[in-house]
Amino acid sequence: MKFSFFFLVLLLALAGGAWGLAKVRNLEPAPVVVVEEPAEDIEEPPAEAPMRVLSPKEHTLVKSPLSVMGEARGFWFFEASFPVRIEDGEGNMLGEGIATAQTDWMTEEFVPFFVTIEFDPGEATVGALVLMRDNPSGLPENDAEVRVPVFFILP
Repeated sequence: MKFSFFFLVLLLALAGGAWGLAKVRNLEPAPVVVVEEPAEDIEEPPAEAPMRVLSPKEHTLVKSPLSVMGEARGFWFFEASFPVRIEDGEGNMLGEGIATAQTDWMTEEFVPFFVTIEFDPGEATVGALVLMRDNPSGLPENDAEVRVPVFFILP
């Protein structure tokens, strides 16, 4: 009986020591990892660039309704707006909207815009946000578009 009691106490002591050692090892600080910050989230486009799309960024996950924000040169607008659509990877239109200028659009400078588009991706997982220069003349030489590739979050 004395032997089994002594053996039990010894076994408990060893188990407690192992548990304490494991706990101490888990309390050690994690190694320091240095992560370089990106230079700047928004890159300045070339002087002739017609637009900056601030949201969504290229190759991000999006879902409906999609809020689109950015800045476009005033000549991209007509009557303070321009068309926007969202397409699947095959070029089929899933939804459309009208981006509206948030300030005076009668300038060659950048003008902030905003639009919300509702769409149904169906089974599509990839697509594109397409921002089109408003072209009331209908002349092909006045057409222009900016495409932002995106991935869809399926419902």
